[in-house]
Amino acid sequence: MCDKKSKFNIDYIVVAVYAVTLTVLSIVFKQDFIKVLPCFVSMAVMVFQAYANKFGFLLGALNCCIYAVGYYLEGVYASMAEALILSLPMQLAAFFVWARNEGKSKNTTRNLTPKQALITAVCAAAVWVGTYFIFKALGDSSLILDNSIFVLSIVIYLYTILGFVESRLLLIVSNLISLIMWTIKTVGDIKSVTYIVLSVYNLYMSVKGFITWKKIAKIQNNISETDG
Repeated sequence: MCDKKSKFNIDYIVVAVYAVTLTVLSIVFKQDFIKVLPCFVSMAVMVFQAYANKFGFLLGALNCCIYAVGYYLEGVYASMAEALILSLPMQLAAFFVWARNEGKSKNTTRNLTPKQALITAVCAAAVWVGTYFIFKALGDSSLILDNSIFVLSIVIYLYTILGFVESRLLLIVSNLISLIMWTIKTVGDIKSVTYIVLSVYNLYMSVKGFITWKKIAKIQNNISETDG
């Protein structure tokens, strides 16, 4: 019981630090409201999902549209595409699936095989080359890093649907790339600093998610071995 309580306290502290830091930086550096709003809405989405409320997905879908506007203003068109083409449909789909199953559906996790990893790497590389030229033509302000995040997002969503634990590991990589990208952009424009805060928060959540998925996978593997 003490361990659970401690974990909850850590999460509350992280969220509080995130909210305060975001607020202070947005005021000090006069960040555009449209760029800060989705960062705060993300916290509300987390609260809804923490209490297993399906409306968190609807709020998340709306937030994707707000993010897209902010990304457009920042010139990161691959991130804008990710928000509208990938995240938005996934949030809406999750809402209807959750509503239908009343949050009682169980996810089955599994690990990626070497063959599956190789096929994914080859396909992802091919997609990366194709989308590189598309976003280059659009004038993406952080082409290589932003395009990498976009392609990783495709793989992450696919792996999440299929229940691969590696989806959480790739999410950590994606958030690390995002942190690097926004750090570089902040050097050129200090107003982008709030996205660094968001990237750090997302990185923290992705690490937690990976640990959780690993635990679930371990439990399920033990059950399978016992049944076998």
